[in-house]
Amino acid sequence: MNPIPDLRTRLRALDPATLVDLLCEQAERDPAFAERLRASAEPGDLAEVRTLLDGAGSAADIGATIVPVLDTLQRLLDAGTSADLAPLAKRTVDTLGDALGRAGAVDSLLRRAIQLYARACTAHPPPPGELAEWILRVEFDSPGWPPIRLADFAAALGEKGLAHIRSYVDKQPVATRLREDLAEISGDVDTLVRILAAKPPAREVSLRIVRVLRDAGRHTEAIAYAAKALGRGKPSVAPPELPRQREAPDNAEEIAEHRRQVEELIARGDAQHYRSAALELRKLRTLHRRAGTPEAFADYLGELLSTHRRKTRLITEIRNARIAFPRGRR
Repeated sequence: MNPIPDLRTRLRALDPATLVDLLCEQAERDPAFAERLRASAEPGDLAEVRTLLDGAGSAADIGATIVPVLDTLQRLLDAGTSADLAPLAKRTVDTLGDALGRAGAVDSLLRRAIQLYARACTAHPPPPGELAEWILRVEFDSPGWPPIRLADFAAALGEKGLAHIRSYVDKQPVATRLREDLAEISGDVDTLVRILAAKPPAREVSLRIVRVLRDAGRHTEAIAYAAKALGRGKPSVAPPELPRQREAPDNAEEIAEHRRQVEELIARGDAQHYRSAALELRKLRTLHRRAGTPEAFADYLGELLSTHRRKTRLITEIRNARIAFPRGRR
């Protein structure tokens, strides 16, 4: 006896609410079944989009396949559809991202797809943690991708998603320090100079770059950089400064080390480490006074306060350490 006709008869006898509950429970257990349900409930144009995406990965001309998908998504978004387009829009973005480097004219399509995905997320926000992780993965682990405009996704991320991204970004000073240490240990002078040059301008940073170039035997570059850092138009006037730079290398290195410690402590993100960072700042202030560069400490402190202006507990600990704020930052 075939049980299917009997099952169909029993299902037809169920009231709609019970049948919906049964289908939803099965969809939660079986993703493939959920996909089939979703496809059967979509309008014809969305079903067509799904079909086009199924073959886009192996298409010789991905542009010819994806453009109709993007056009359909945009038309539905412009019309204010009630359908949740975010999963399809994300799948379109990921398909184009996978094609970077092996297909022409993908970059402009990917930018458009990301914009449409942002609109779809605004209309039907995905879980904020998942969206935040996707954005971080694109920004930090997807070379070649166009940059993500965080403002486009802000509404969908909400406070929870933005906090997730902020917590990750706040840890970057530690990663920068480790990259700097690795470059120094391995003798990769070019990388080390590039990392140092990306830091906010400061006399200690300039001195260290000059020292790194000089120690690597690249004296001409060291002289040229010293002249540039000192605001001189011609490198030939810089050599008289180099003996003075040689006289206080230990102090400069000690200052740089304390700055690294301050950044690492702040990156820990709790009250105890903020208090320790404030104490390190007091030591750093003393070192600058001994070196005769109090203005460099004021500049550094001003940049630090600007970078971490939202960390109210850190600001409080710095005040409690009796460190005078630069003018305009009280």
